[in-house]
Amino acid sequence: MTSHAAARRLLLVAGLTILFLLEAVAQSKQDSPVFKTYRPPATPPLVQGSDILYEIWETFLVTRKANAGDVLAQHELGIRYLIGRGAAPDTAKAAYWIKKAADQNYGPALFDMGIIYYYGWGVPWNPFEAYKAFLSCAEKHMAEGEYAMAQFLTEDLVVSRDYEAAYRWLKMAADSGYAPAREAIDRFEKQGYGKSKDSTRTSLKAPNTGLVFLEFAGDSSSARNDTLLLQEAVRGASPAIRKALGMSRMLEAESGTDSTLATVSEAAEAGSPEALTLLGRSFDKGTGKNRDVVKAVALYVRALRLDSPRAPELLWNLLQEKETLPRIKAAAGKGDAEAQFGWAGVSALGFDGVLAQAQMYVTGEEAFQLLRKAAEQEYLPALVEEGLCYYAGRWVPQSAEKALGEWEKGAALGSTDAKIRIALTALRSTTEDTVRRAQDIAFLVESAERGSVLAEVGLGYCYETGLGVPTDKAKAAHYYRISSVRGSQDAFRALRRMHDAIRPGDAAYIIRE
Repeated sequence: MTSHAAARRLLLVAGLTILFLLEAVAQSKQDSPVFKTYRPPATPPLVQGSDILYEIWETFLVTRKANAGDVLAQHELGIRYLIGRGAAPDTAKAAYWIKKAADQNYGPALFDMGIIYYYGWGVPWNPFEAYKAFLSCAEKHMAEGEYAMAQFLTEDLVVSRDYEAAYRWLKMAADSGYAPAREAIDRFEKQGYGKSKDSTRTSLKAPNTGLVFLEFAGDSSSARNDTLLLQEAVRGASPAIRKALGMSRMLEAESGTDSTLATVSEAAEAGSPEALTLLGRSFDKGTGKNRDVVKAVALYVRALRLDSPRAPELLWNLLQEKETLPRIKAAAGKGDAEAQFGWAGVSALGFDGVLAQAQMYVTGEEAFQLLRKAAEQEYLPALVEEGLCYYAGRWVPQSAEKALGEWEKGAALGSTDAKIRIALTALRSTTEDTVRRAQDIAFLVESAERGSVLAEVGLGYCYETGLGVPTDKAKAAHYYRISSVRGSQDAFRALRRMHDAIRPGDAAYIIRE
């Protein structure tokens, strides 16, 4: 795999991070940008703020002003409906009143409407309307709007990617003192933005602004160990991201302990590409344990199969070491299932040149036989991969029935990955078994919480198409966005498909390929 291909995979992750973090924040009412300008009216000293009757009376007075066209009251009333203050929570009414204020060009309401459209709160999901709202805010020199514009110009979904323009918006937000922008701009500049006019060079160095799990910044230091790596991984991730990665149980006080490492391993087995990459890295460098390149290659292959943006480079670097492939060959010759899987995986991923140099090139048929031998030893990743071969018709004749058979073997042996694929296959079938569908959806939700990026993509598809759940484009985009941030190309393509389905005909929204 070329360095340019690896760079493109990194761009995919970098392009969807800023608003992913914004979304994580937006789930918390007290910190949400939606409530940034909201300040409840002063409460008279004789009336407690918890007095429900007073809050209802207060809302009644605000409603009268809002109906009279008072822009501040309209915005206030919308927020009240959003948070359920003095009225029952109602996102539709919240969107209605906030839009009334936004239509009068009131900046805070415009920003709030951008978020409301972006997440489909009380209105149909529409990132294009969100873009218009955020653009209006950015043109008013609102730092949050400038920050959001940087996101739109990096994700390549609403408008074409333009890193130079994104940098300019981000720089303006940072210069205004907006803390998230200042953090992001530091990373942009470390990657070369703002220091060169060569946009081709810098566009291949797009920073990863959110997922610190994938930034092995101290790779050159031999003193680094698993404990430090885990501490940095946990410390740098927000609670929302930890949950998305299946590592929400990690506490900084526990970093480096056996329980923490066990949690990473659990997330890896659930299908977390970040956890697989982290474990692969630890075996690659032998930090805190004996070095094991066979395990490292197998873990990197599994991470790469889940679209880890960091794994290709790490695997490529490891394969360049003279002893790596000979050790895999020797171990595979002795019947080591992990080595057989790793060898087949390297072949499947197209590293034929490296294999040929090590006199280890294998045909597709030979690669499948390596996989088969590993599967016969009940090596779970091999069973899953063998099923994928049958499902896609790679190396063998296509057979959905045989694919399901291999996954059922893996599921019986405890493979979460296999169980997820079985659930997704069942959901896509024509069966009307509502009980089974409900169980499958519940399992996908549980698996996503444990770290499975595949489950996240599956849930996105279910909400997009109404499989087992009511159709909800906003929820579909939410799941796709989370998994896209983590590197899933399937999720990114799904997001592009959803955007294209409602894309306006204006020239500004044409995506340049």
